[in-house]
Amino acid sequence: MDKQKQQLAILGGLSLVLIFFLVTTFMPKKKSSRMAAAANTSAGPLLNLPQPASSEAPRAETGAAKATPEELKSQQEKTAMDWGMDPFFHLVDKEVYKGSSLTLKGVSIGKGRRRYATINDEIVTTGDSAFGYRVEEIDKTRVLLKRGDESYYLVFPEQ
Repeated sequence: MDKQKQQLAILGGLSLVLIFFLVTTFMPKKKSSRMAAAANTSAGPLLNLPQPASSEAPRAETGAAKATPEELKSQQEKTAMDWGMDPFFHLVDKEVYKGSSLTLKGVSIGKGRRRYATINDEIVTTGDSAFGYRVEEIDKTRVLLKRGDESYYLVFPEQ
C-alpha cells in the first residue's frame, strides 16, 4: 500500500500543477495603470481611437529621464553615419566605377544545382546583369562574365 500512496501523492501534486498552469494561462491578464496609460497615449493617435476626456492635468512620469542636448546631438550624428551597403537592397544594373575592380568573394551551389556568386558584395546568379557584365556561368572556383564581345573568367584572389 505504501507504493500506491506515493503514486497517488505524486499524481495529486502533478494534477495541482496542471490546474494552476491552466488557470494562469486562461485567465485574462490585468494591465497595470501605468501600462494602460502608456498604451492609450501611444496607440491612440496611430489607430485614431478617441482619447478619454480627463479633467486632470497631465502628470509627468517620475521614472522617465529626458535626454540632454548633448545626447540628442550624439543620436542625430549616429543616424547620419554611413553604415555601408544594405544587404537586402539589390540593384539590377550596377555599373563599374572607373578605377574599381571586380573581386570574386564567394560561390555557392545549392539545392537543384542553383548557383550563386558574390562579386564585390553583390550576390548574382547565372543570367544576371551586374557591373555592366552578364553572368554566363558559375563554377566552383570561377565565374564567366561577358559584355559584348568581351568575356573573361573572374577567379578568387590569391591569399
